[in-house]
Formats: sequence, structure tokens, C-alpha cells
Amino acid sequence: MIGIVSLVLACCALLAIAAALERVRAYRQAKLARLISKHNNPEIARRILHREVWHGQTKEQLLDSLGPPATSTILPEPAQREIWHYGPRGGGRYRFTVTLHDGRVTGMDTNR
Repeated sequence: MIGIVSLVLACCALLAIAAALERVRAYRQAKLARLISKHNNPEIARRILHREVWHGQTKEQLLDSLGPPATSTILPEPAQREIWHYGPRGGGRYRFTVTLHDGRVTGMDTNR
């Protein structure tokens, strides 16, 4: 009797996992479709969905990819330069820093 109950519970757990995986797949497909519509480029949408950062990426694409930074610094001269910090470690240190010039990514650094 215990074996049958265990088998039924295992089957229910597998069904719940399969349903959760299907919801995740559907969410990612819908998000990809929104990103393709927004950026008019399937390759850029795919890169954003995978949370990539690349040279030349726009500020809007970076926000879609990683979200807003934990902190940022704006340096106005000579060209608009911003430094975005992600993943606070404490003590003013961050896991990842992105530099933007005139609204485009020009540098990135993983602060190990």
C-alpha cells in the first residue's frame, strides 16, 4: 500500500514539475515575442533574453537585458558618459560594471 501511495505522489510531483516547466517556456516565448516587436531584430531580442551585454548595445537594450543598475555615475564631459554598477558586494564594490558613452555600451568589467 505504501508503494502505491509513493508512486501516486511521485506521479503528481512529476506532473507539477512538467506544468511549471511549460509555464516557464510559455513565459519565455511571450517575452521573446515582445522583445522582437520592441527592438525589430530577432537576434538582438535573443541576446537580451539571454541577459547578454555587448559593445554598441543601447541603454534601452541594456535595461531590457539586465534591468536597472544598483547604482550609476554620470560624467558629463567631454561626452555623456555613464558608469552602471550591478550586483553590490558591499564596501562600494560591485560584481559587474558597464560603461556607456552617449547612450551606448563601450566597456564592461567583471570586478572579481
